[in-house]
Amino acid sequence: MGLNIMDGETGKVERYLPNPNVPFSLANRAVKCMFIDPMGITWLGTYQGGINKYDKNLTLFGLQKSRPGDAASLSAPFVTSFAENPNGDLWVGTDGGGLNLYHRKTNRFSRVRLYSNEGAELPNLAILCMTLAPHNQLWIGTFQEGLFLLDVATGKCQQFKAGLPHATINHNDIFCLKTDRSGKIWIGTNGGGLNCFDPVRKEFTYLNPPSHAGPSVIPLNAYIRAIEEDQQGNLWIGSFGTGLAVLNPVTQKAIRYDKGNSNLPSNRITSIHADAKGSLWIGTNGEGLVRFNPASRSFIPYGAQKGLPNGIVNKILSDGEGRLWVSTNKGISSLDEGGSRFTNYTAHNGLQDDIFAYGSGLLASDQTLFFGGIQGFNFLTTSTIKSSALSYPIQFTDLKVGNKTITAADSTITTEHISLAKVIHLDYKQNFSISYASLNYTNAHQNAYRYRLKGYQEDWYYAGKTTVAHYTNLNPGEYVFEVQTSTHGNVWNPQGHRLPLWFTPPFI
Repeated sequence: MGLNIMDGETGKVERYLPNPNVPFSLANRAVKCMFIDPMGITWLGTYQGGINKYDKNLTLFGLQKSRPGDAASLSAPFVTSFAENPNGDLWVGTDGGGLNLYHRKTNRFSRVRLYSNEGAELPNLAILCMTLAPHNQLWIGTFQEGLFLLDVATGKCQQFKAGLPHATINHNDIFCLKTDRSGKIWIGTNGGGLNCFDPVRKEFTYLNPPSHAGPSVIPLNAYIRAIEEDQQGNLWIGSFGTGLAVLNPVTQKAIRYDKGNSNLPSNRITSIHADAKGSLWIGTNGEGLVRFNPASRSFIPYGAQKGLPNGIVNKILSDGEGRLWVSTNKGISSLDEGGSRFTNYTAHNGLQDDIFAYGSGLLASDQTLFFGGIQGFNFLTTSTIKSSALSYPIQFTDLKVGNKTITAADSTITTEHISLAKVIHLDYKQNFSISYASLNYTNAHQNAYRYRLKGYQEDWYYAGKTTVAHYTNLNPGEYVFEVQTSTHGNVWNPQGHRLPLWFTPPFI
């Protein structure tokens, strides 16, 4: 029963069976027939389970979700944050389900209990961010319950909450956290500005509290969304509404960038990332991704013109091979090392949903990417990424003349179906259209097309996802219709497909 695959060299047999807890498992135990197509895709016919497909060419993300009734799954669906345990396990923060520990070797979750200073357990915390500091000190930011410090070794936790009598944070909504190279903890709040905890002095300072609450060091509003440290030790702070500030933590001097004094496309900053080469990448709420150019102090856009499908950037990461990874409200995208094009991943690649969560992402020490969203989290080991450089054949699917489909019975035009036709004969100034399709069963949603009619137009016409070309009032003569496809940016399949057309002159 199921699908059995035997290794021809070792004789080892691996069995695949339906499993309701495993996304994309077999739909039915009874496999009745099988076919492997020229692209290496395996098609399985099952009894009452329809057709199943295994595509070795498809990059498929792993997925973890909350399953009601399963105590070993995520405690809540909305995943907001990650932090890595030195043993490789992950802390996973959720909105409404508190803190989870993901045991990666067993693929199971356990709950991590957090308590208020009064000793009350807080199982339904809305955790928004985390950072692991030296000595295994896990800092946890929450919505309305302030800041927690968890000693990983002992399990003891301490709560810091605005309004308590001892020195503490100045606001209880914590949206982002960052541990700098000196061990200081930088705390971005939603209304209290930027706070900083010095672990040596064990005290908090406030760098841009609301105007009525004291002097400001950084020229931003009090709604902080992202904090990053660059290679020089400067802190980049993103706000929701007033742009960016770059803070020298030694001199306590800051420079601000916004739409008014620079070409920053938006003042609503959602994510900041410093890559291994020292480049600073900034994500915005609605205006896509930009890279900071330190020489000109300007911002270079990487948006729709390079294939980014959505302007809301939730998290930016980079892997060990120089690729940039971006979660958006329309899936996950990766930018190649040269910065020339994006590859986009959708639900077709196993994503939990189109929409991902602000600030929710991590590159683990083993180069596995994690991105959290509204229905769980996805993960991908970058070494398993499939090449998108395959060339897929194109087929002509329909020919219409005067808005009527032409069949092989119309012998004056063609004696074969359009998919087999070698040449088309048309009368003088007959209007016609040709439909076409790429035989791409791996990522058809990424197909893009361009076409031209040689003898009438020498330049390619970019058709995007349109799969039909229309022509009217052509002069008598010989033409050749050519179409090409691309599934990854501006790299076009040079082979494409072509069809000669003859237009008969009048009075013949």
